[in-house]
Amino acid sequence: MFGSLSKKLKGVLTFDELAERSERHIEVAISDDAKESTWLQQLDANLEWFEAWLDRHNDMLRRIADSPSRTEQIIALRRETLEAIEQSTEALSFLLDELSEEDKRVLATAAHPDMSFEEVGAFYCEGYVYAQASTRCLRLISFELEDAKKDDWLDLYMDIYGEYVRASNREIVAQAKGETDLLGALLPVDKQIVDDAREKVLQGLNWNYNREARSYNQET
Repeated sequence: MFGSLSKKLKGVLTFDELAERSERHIEVAISDDAKESTWLQQLDANLEWFEAWLDRHNDMLRRIADSPSRTEQIIALRRETLEAIEQSTEALSFLLDELSEEDKRVLATAAHPDMSFEEVGAFYCEGYVYAQASTRCLRLISFELEDAKKDDWLDLYMDIYGEYVRASNREIVAQAKGETDLLGALLPVDKQIVDDAREKVLQGLNWNYNREARSYNQET
């Protein structure tokens, strides 16, 4: 399954080696003008957030370091990246989606009944910054390990997972309001597309973004 990876990548990085790479990427990103560095810069400006994020991020790195082989370590790195992407996408969908404030309040109550609307907003804002920062660090490590590529699975997965989250949110709001979302019937299809893409990623596969995106658009 992972033959193409195992041929060129050998050895396992320890937690200390992974943490050292992350620290180096953080230092560069804090002084970088690139858009994707914004999240680490925001964390750097808030010590409390930075320390909380770093604890979570180091937990990710420990799980990756526990892999018994380089191939499995790369898959673990992809898995953590997928979860960070999913967290940031879910947060961004709530923060910036086309839902009205009324519908966002309905969604917040359904998703987090024990939190106020303002607390849910703060929760998603913090989670988005955390997840974006971790995604950047994990991707840069993945490039160093010669796994990530410029036009690999990342952008397509973000696209299809984003569509799934938006559809799911609409369905949750519709059900809570006793209404029918006409596109709700397509939600299982969106979920299957996400699951299929996730499985490909965790099998160690890469693909051309433009070709796969065209195929995805034809299916939907």
